[in-house]
Amino acid sequence: MLIKAVTDAVIEHLRDQIPQLHTLTIFSDGCAAQYKSKTPFWFLLNRPEDIDIRRCSFGSRHGKSPCDSSGGVIKGLVSCDVKTSTCIIQNAKSMYEYCSSFYQLPVLPSQSANACDLCHSQVKRSFHLISDVDREVVVNAKIVKGTRHLHEIRRFGGSLLKRNLSCFCKPCEGGNFSSCENKKFVTSGRPLMSE
Repeated sequence: MLIKAVTDAVIEHLRDQIPQLHTLTIFSDGCAAQYKSKTPFWFLLNRPEDIDIRRCSFGSRHGKSPCDSSGGVIKGLVSCDVKTSTCIIQNAKSMYEYCSSFYQLPVLPSQSANACDLCHSQVKRSFHLISDVDREVVVNAKIVKGTRHLHEIRRFGGSLLKRNLSCFCKPCEGGNFSSCENKKFVTSGRPLMSE
């Protein structure tokens, strides 16, 4: 249920920044237990149709992407701060408050005592405390077999479509899979799950 809560928080944050947002592509690793199982598929299928969400997976394992290093930087900095008694982190709320106070980007020269803070390649970093996770939701879905071979899941109308690979050509961006420029390699959207 955490994946749904995080996805909803990300969409809300992005809509605050980009009010006209209508399409969201989520890249994640392909860990079947987290992102390629019946629960995240069910949430994707049953969320409001206010935004077109497309989930693309790198592979059927825990992957590495640019966001992994961002998370690693924060974990390393906070770990060092805890070890040197600069801070005490007891729970998610204290972690959120500490990171929001000291590691949010952009850092203005007047806010920073450390010149290195101004050298980050990351333009923006914000933190969000997600404390409202509904863990009592009953997911009414069957187990989906063969998810290791799926690399793109998209919602169209009342169903989810699956593809063996992700494609970002113009026809695919518009959902016109039959005109895919890479159809020699990429399967057209096939039904995965429906309402």
